[in-house]
Amino acid sequence: MTCSRETKPGKGGEIQLTDAIRSLIHRGGKVLGVRLPANEQRYDIGNFESYYAAFVEFALADPKYGAKLREHLKSIL
Repeated sequence: MTCSRETKPGKGGEIQLTDAIRSLIHRGGKVLGVRLPANEQRYDIGNFESYYAAFVEFALADPKYGAKLREHLKSIL
């Protein structure tokens, strides 16, 4: 099924994945989900602000590059 291709743009002119999933379910398709543990963070990167925040958080946690990035950020902030 090609529900994402057939889904009309919604809020902000974007095709909403949730609308395509809903359409798939209504057509009898199967959808699986995974419940995140309570201590696991969900990252929504649907806009530049949240993408940059998630990127920086993951970059700072990187064992190879995190420390150097942290020092660089301190020097420019």
